[in-house]
Amino acid sequence: MIIAKSYQKKAIYTTRKALKTKGRALLVFASGLGKTITSALIWHGFKTGRGLFLVHVNGILEHAKQEYQRVCEGKKKLAFFNGYSKKVKGADIVFASFQTMSRHLHEFPRDYFAWMTVDETHHAQAKTYRTVIEHFACPRLGITATPNRSDLLDIREIFGDEVVNI
Repeated sequence: MIIAKSYQKKAIYTTRKALKTKGRALLVFASGLGKTITSALIWHGFKTGRGLFLVHVNGILEHAKQEYQRVCEGKKKLAFFNGYSKKVKGADIVFASFQTMSRHLHEFPRDYFAWMTVDETHHAQAKTYRTVIEHFACPRLGITATPNRSDLLDIREIFGDEVVNI
């Protein structure tokens, strides 16, 4: 059983409220504060239906799947959609790389996912990333430690202002 820390409990409450009312939320946590586990706790018991976790590198996908598995306690079918695996039939949560998803968007209807988490959200303004994010018509949660980009493109256009910034 996962027990959220006090700052995570506040983040879960605030983020769920934003997702419910606005359909999007930006969660900013410094490295090491548990962005991934907090995102899993946000969706767990809050939003039903198939989920999507997006990121740009496979190593993060592995870690994310492990964290979501801890929260789901083995009660959800989790699958990868990346360069190594594309077996998502029957999966409750899909952990996908942006690169693979962008090449296969035509295989997924806009309403295929009920919710999405985008890790390392500071990459979201990249054209291919944004195309993937905006393809799906579902609530979206962005998680990052670094919301401000050096090229000055603003991820808040996609996820809204920070609902939590620690």
